Amino acid sequence: MTPSPRSLLLCAVVAALVVQGVVAQDLLDDKAWTGGFEAGWLDSKKGLGYAMTDFVAPLIINTDLVSEGELKSARDLLNPKWKGKLILQDVRGPTTNTMMTSIRLRLGDEAVKRLLIDQEPTFTRDNRQIAEALVRGRYAIGNALTAPNLQEFLDAGLGKNVKLIDLADASHLSNAFAVWLVNRAPHPNTAKLFVNWVLTKEGQQAYSSNTQLNSRRTDVAVVDPSAFPRPGQYYFRAGPEDTIAESAKTQNMLYELMGIKN
Repeated sequence: MTPSPRSLLLCAVVAALVVQGVVAQDLLDDKAWTGGFEAGWLDSKKGLGYAMTDFVAPLIINTDLVSEGELKSARDLLNPKWKGKLILQDVRGPTTNTMMTSIRLRLGDEAVKRLLIDQEPTFTRDNRQIAEALVRGRYAIGNALTAPNLQEFLDAGLGKNVKLIDLADASHLSNAFAVWLVNRAPHPNTAKLFVNWVLTKEGQQAYSSNTQLNSRRTDVAVVDPSAFPRPGQYYFRAGPEDTIAESAKTQNMLYELMGIKN
């Protein structure tokens, strides 16, 4: 089920409103949240934004071109075999930036340079183009897709040769789906009611079932296994305020490598 624009807007933008002192005490149980309740805060002061999902942004492969287990980590993407066989979101988009930040922090700047220059990937701003190129076998490896992006092709009897993979050092966590405090909210008491409902088990079940996004609550069923973090695996987490500097460093590097003027 593809999230509707309205539900995504609710989750990512409008559903704004977590602030310290607003969240009810019975929602603060660490056992109810992946990594504990505190791990959900996105702002350094822990009072403005709260992540409702830790979404794994995976890579996508065409299984006709990539053998089972052939890719074990981001280092395997540097194999000359994949030269010209990657299609990625434009470097000005968030997915490739975060993917490259993860690779840079784990494997170093040189790995990013080799991947972007030596491997000669194709870049596009159109995620559907990425999906179709992988389904048709024009490329072997891509990024910036989720299970709902592929559903159109599966419904048409296509795309069974495409698989989402959680690739160590390249996959990362996105906290794009969160609740945020709106400055000068017109109805602050309504905000309190909303937050104290949406973070309950019932609220998170409604959120998860309507958006097909996994909740960070441990008592809510996983709806998308491909986007669920693997225990013990390293992930760069995009979303928290304290990761902005690393993302900006990567962006400057990507612009320099690609000859893009900021």
